[in-house]
Amino acid sequence: MKTKNLDGAASSADDTKVHRGLALLFFITPITAVMAGAVLISGITPHVVTSALFVIVAGVSILAPHRKLTALTTTVLSIVIAMCVVTILHLAAVGVPISNEVTISLSGLAILLGVASVRANSRTFNVFIVGWTFAYLLAGAAAIMERFLGYVAPNNYLLSVGYDVETVGVASFFGNPNGFGFFLVATGAVFMPFVLTAKNMKVRALYFALQLSTLYFMLETYSRTGFTLLAIIILLTLWKLLYKRDLLRFLVILGVLIVVIVQLLSPGGVGFFNDLRDNTFFSTAEDDSFIVRFNLILNGLLFLGENPLIGIGPGMYEVNMQTQRDLYPAGDMINPHNGFIEILSQYGLVVFALYVIWLFRSFVSARNLMRLAETNRERNYVLGLTQVVLIALLPFTATMHSTFLGAPAAWLYLCAIVVLGRMATSSAAEVDNPRPVGPGRRSLEARAYRRYVS
Repeated sequence: MKTKNLDGAASSADDTKVHRGLALLFFITPITAVMAGAVLISGITPHVVTSALFVIVAGVSILAPHRKLTALTTTVLSIVIAMCVVTILHLAAVGVPISNEVTISLSGLAILLGVASVRANSRTFNVFIVGWTFAYLLAGAAAIMERFLGYVAPNNYLLSVGYDVETVGVASFFGNPNGFGFFLVATGAVFMPFVLTAKNMKVRALYFALQLSTLYFMLETYSRTGFTLLAIIILLTLWKLLYKRDLLRFLVILGVLIVVIVQLLSPGGVGFFNDLRDNTFFSTAEDDSFIVRFNLILNGLLFLGENPLIGIGPGMYEVNMQTQRDLYPAGDMINPHNGFIEILSQYGLVVFALYVIWLFRSFVSARNLMRLAETNRERNYVLGLTQVVLIALLPFTATMHSTFLGAPAAWLYLCAIVVLGRMATSSAAEVDNPRPVGPGRRSLEARAYRRYVS
């Protein structure tokens, strides 16, 4: 008996039986991550349960007898061990308090390790995207209720101190408009493979409509960085969607140029273009946010100098900003607003280096996956392309939220990089007679990709 995957590809009924439990876990993960902090049951968020289940899954996968760990699993496991050791050292020896950042980071690490190490088929990883789709619909519904009906999630600290939606933007379940914007950027990228490669045209149309809808919610967050990055993702999707349609591609380029020219040449703005300017890098607002954020980076480097090996401790960037003198001026900002400097200053050089190694190896693996494809419309090519996009944009998306490590959406973003690669790996592993890749460089790339992820 044959069934259909999310993208319309055939798979055997045995796949659904073997991995049904994992599929359910993958389905609920994006949903519980999105609602973490906004939904509590007896004082505990359901995402804690999801994370605990992934600890079990990761443990069983890693400790299974006669199981050789992949390079991906080893790299992610090294990050998990290093971050846990540094956290324990600071908690026990220095007395750093257990903060939300600590618990959210541990939760994110558990899920990241689980998706990197688990043995599963492509249908299981497809279900992760189905769960992400439901999570996006829930977040979008909450955003509409917030915008038009006055709904305020319990963890929305900005509105709780007297600001209104018109001033700070829509936050949905994320406590902060920037957190919602972070999730929207990741969502735009995660939907891209299904817009381009789903066999069922209705599925492709659905995901393209969902991807376009993220633009509206991003405008409501007032995130200039987020809107700009999301526009890049959607334009790239549209460019690939118009494969071999040169005239339509020309019209897309012409349309983008017209928007840019209007933005640059009309200081007063024209209707929609005026709203667009206020929510992109074309904004003419006079502010020193760039200088402040640069100073936050410099302060992070000062903190790193106190303990380069293991950093100042999780959550201590904010404390140091409040207690230390002779720092670079940052106005009222006390959070790092930069995920890279947050990891570097709080966890030290060792943990930071491990993250860089993982991202670099994932980037190389994704590029190999793209090179191994026959055409740029193959599923594996698009999955590799999406990984490349997420990794390439990470230096910018990591600056969107006040705290990267303390945002569940950030950990979803990192998990998406792994899941997309595992989806491609699983698809290749399920082919009984894979085509030969040929001699030379192509063969070397194929072996390097398999060693890393399978």
